[in-house]
Amino acid sequence: MQVHQPKRTLAPHKILLAAANQAGTKARKMVLEEKGHHVIVASKAKDALHHMENDGLALVIVDFNLEQGKGLTLLEEVCAHETALPTILLAEPVQEMELDGSSCRPDIVVAKQFDEVAQLLKAVDKLLRRRVPRKRPGNVQKPPTAAAKHG
Repeated sequence: MQVHQPKRTLAPHKILLAAANQAGTKARKMVLEEKGHHVIVASKAKDALHHMENDGLALVIVDFNLEQGKGLTLLEEVCAHETALPTILLAEPVQEMELDGSSCRPDIVVAKQFDEVAQLLKAVDKLLRRRVPRKRPGNVQKPPTAAAKHG
C-alpha cells in the first residue's frame, strides 16, 4: 500500500515585485502574501535595484510594462547582478517576441491572461524549490576539449 506524502510546504521568502500598475500589483502581492511570502513592491527600476542590494531577496518578478517599457532594462540588470536571482517576467503574449535577441532571458515568462494568477504561483513555487542556483551569462563552463579528455 502506497502512502501519499503531502507536498512539502515552502518556507516564506522575500520576493521583489517590480510593477507599476497599482491594481495588478496589489492583486499579485496579495496572492503571494497569502502563500506566506514577504513581498516588496517597487514601482520604479531604480527602487527595485536598491532593494536587490539591501533586502536579501530570493526571487524577482518584473512587469514588462514597468515605467513604460523599462521592464526589459531592469531584467537585464537583474541578470547581470552578482546575486544571480531567479526571475519571472510578466508580459502580454505579444511582448514575449521582444525577448528575441535580448542578452538576458527570464527563468519563466508568465503571460498576462486569464490564468495569470495560477501560472504566477506555479512559477514562483518552481523557482523557489529549485536547488541549483541560476547561471549568469558569462559563467557557463565550456565542455572539455578532446585533448583535455585524453591528456
